[in-house]
Amino acid sequence: MYDRVNAFVVAWLLVILITLPKSDAYNSNNNNDNDGHDEFGFTQLVGWVNSHGGYVNDSFDMKKIDGVRGGVAVNDIEKGTELLRSPWEIVIGSSSFENQMQTQDMCNVVEEIANELQLGKDSNWYFYLMLHHDNIMNMSLPALWGPVALQLLQGLPPRQEANHHIRWLEEDCGQIYGLDNDNGHNVILREALVLFVTRATAVGMVPIYDLFNHHNGKRNAKLHVTDYGAQLITLEPIKTGNQIYISYGVKSAPTFLNNYGFVESWPQIWAWTDVSKSDSDNNGGRSNSHTLAFLEGKVAIYPNKEFLKEFWRSSGSSIKMFQDLAIQQNLKLSEDIISIFELSVRNLLDSLPTTVEEDVVILKGMNDNLLALQTMSTVSRTSTVKSKIIVSDSNSNDDDIIVVKDSIAAVEYRIKFKDALQAGFDEVATLRMIVRSEL
Repeated sequence: MYDRVNAFVVAWLLVILITLPKSDAYNSNNNNDNDGHDEFGFTQLVGWVNSHGGYVNDSFDMKKIDGVRGGVAVNDIEKGTELLRSPWEIVIGSSSFENQMQTQDMCNVVEEIANELQLGKDSNWYFYLMLHHDNIMNMSLPALWGPVALQLLQGLPPRQEANHHIRWLEEDCGQIYGLDNDNGHNVILREALVLFVTRATAVGMVPIYDLFNHHNGKRNAKLHVTDYGAQLITLEPIKTGNQIYISYGVKSAPTFLNNYGFVESWPQIWAWTDVSKSDSDNNGGRSNSHTLAFLEGKVAIYPNKEFLKEFWRSSGSSIKMFQDLAIQQNLKLSEDIISIFELSVRNLLDSLPTTVEEDVVILKGMNDNLLALQTMSTVSRTSTVKSKIIVSDSNSNDDDIIVVKDSIAAVEYRIKFKDALQAGFDEVATLRMIVRSEL
């Protein structure tokens, strides 16, 4: 619903986002990168929540799993257990059950987050925001990518919407606050935007809740909103050592990449549009929309709402159950619908300049390049000569590393997209074989 900003403004905003400075207040106590019990300052955050009338169950802790921070059960947890209670007093966005955050409030929430970031250690939310700061600064959202990485999407979604959040901040919130591009506060404001986009719930920013990882296929805890505030309740028993998962909602893979910087393992819901020549002749170029759900090798073609809602309603369901549901749904499709889907997938794959096989080779070269750049950066940053440390200027090298990392993210994403498309194309052939065998 927003008009596109001109190319100069978009380019300027991307540069600003890529070069966001780190506030000293949020760097001083968050620089541990070991595997210790409290490398994230989580104990301090728990104490802060408790001091404001909240509750944090001691049956879980925040740990790194495969390099990613997440909530892990340290004891067996029963179904229906309250893991977290955050009073409205510490939620940024909503002040009560009756006064919950609305769409028109979102600009104010981003501004409030920015104000708290600006306050640093003087902020009431310091321990909360401190845990997110470095992660947010290192996130790889398309809105933060430069033109090189965006070009590597090869036009696949969300290429056209990569600057959606920046447009919203500039056009909607800019009209409210009269943003001046030369105002240093805007840098903090855009950092607040990334925090809001990637971490906010429907009621706003809920401390500790937003530290849990998302997985629609493995969700085992759910947020409840009450008169008191926001509560996280388990949906099923969770064994010691298992991760606690929440859901960000059922969204397409391009939307996940755009909003959160990743694509979940399963289910992946891929969506795209096309305009064929016949469509242009017959309906004025109306875009045809296509979707498929990719479930670790199995595909649901044009998954209906009920199929997608199963991911939202269920907990503890197996991948096999969803794969069986996908097969059942596909067998109900008419030949006309299957043909439309097949044509769209074939046209899209044929229009892309590289194949998956070629992308794999490209990706290997990029990873080799990244390793070389990181090695150069390590060597150039510090050189020991007779016990003296010589620190060199490696800003240019660091910029190159950022570009390569974002480029790798773009190629990895397009490989996943193409793999899903190919799986959908193969599923069409399988469906036709099944139909023929039943004749």
